[in-house]
Amino acid sequence: MEPVRELKLGDAPEFAGIVGRIYCFLMMMSYILMGMVHDSLTLQGFLDLVPDEAHAEALFLSARWPEGPVCRWCGSVGNARRLPGRKMLFHCRDCGRATSARSGTPMAASHLPVRTWLIAMFLMACSSKGISARQLGFWLGLQYRTAWHLSHRIRQMMASDDPVLRGIVEMDETYVGGGPRTRSAGDATDSSSGRARPKGRGTSKPLLLTAVERGGAVHARRIESHRTDAITPAWRAWVDPAARLITDALPAYRKLGRAHPSHLTVNHSRRAYARTDADSGERVHVNTAESYHALLRRMVVGVHHWVSGKHLDRYAAQAAHAWNHRKRDANTLISLLARPAEPLPFRVLTA
Repeated sequence: MEPVRELKLGDAPEFAGIVGRIYCFLMMMSYILMGMVHDSLTLQGFLDLVPDEAHAEALFLSARWPEGPVCRWCGSVGNARRLPGRKMLFHCRDCGRATSARSGTPMAASHLPVRTWLIAMFLMACSSKGISARQLGFWLGLQYRTAWHLSHRIRQMMASDDPVLRGIVEMDETYVGGGPRTRSAGDATDSSSGRARPKGRGTSKPLLLTAVERGGAVHARRIESHRTDAITPAWRAWVDPAARLITDALPAYRKLGRAHPSHLTVNHSRRAYARTDADSGERVHVNTAESYHALLRRMVVGVHHWVSGKHLDRYAAQAAHAWNHRKRDANTLISLLARPAEPLPFRVLTA
């Protein structure tokens, strides 16, 4: 009789059927419960969870495939064996084709160890204002170009967070991005063109639209203008039609407000920033949305110093992830690993 092989942590996803599913479920619950016991998962506690590459792969596979390996070709679940000597490559017993656990994720075609990915995810997910690529590369022993690409792929994972906003929803917009430095207190001109740097709607900075549920989640996306047709796609994707909408007095919001039970506004141009509605008794302001804007600005000014409009959506997604997941425990990291996200090749970032 063949001797019973010892079950190792890195071998768990190789088992098909009920044994593999039970093992993955128990492993998942152990990480979640560990995060619940403590207020937050510390860096030392996280490093104890993934002391080596085998443990890191087991954590990633348990989060990505909680019910066993999923074939990307035929959709078979839990009926694949792990190919020996190959990094997280599985052979499907139904269709006979191979599937990599990294395929279909931002980790696709990456040569970095899974443990490096997980540590980078932990550091970025636990930092409310983000980490620069230079600092991330220093901590992980990576070149700047590699760390920059790695950080943007992790932000791509964070961007897949897509909760629906209900209850009281505030919507507001802001301009993001650093401008040219002034050489003196009275210098308000652009050094490259010699013209005065316009403010407000005349600026060349990218425009960001924000929608936030009071006491809940936030969404943010770059838009081209203040027009209704530019705001409508994001509004439809984010906000529940039954929500009560609160905005400033921007005319573009009037049409959107007709689709909600109530639409209350506050007029900033008259220096009115908060009021109490006489009919409903509701506090009318967009201070919650502006709090998110303040978080994003501190991320840009304090860590990155300047962000390109091309990559603004991913930086905004990172700030939204920090806002939506204030309790940074093991469950937060596992949910980030389990999210579907498209690969992000380096050539796309630099094109």
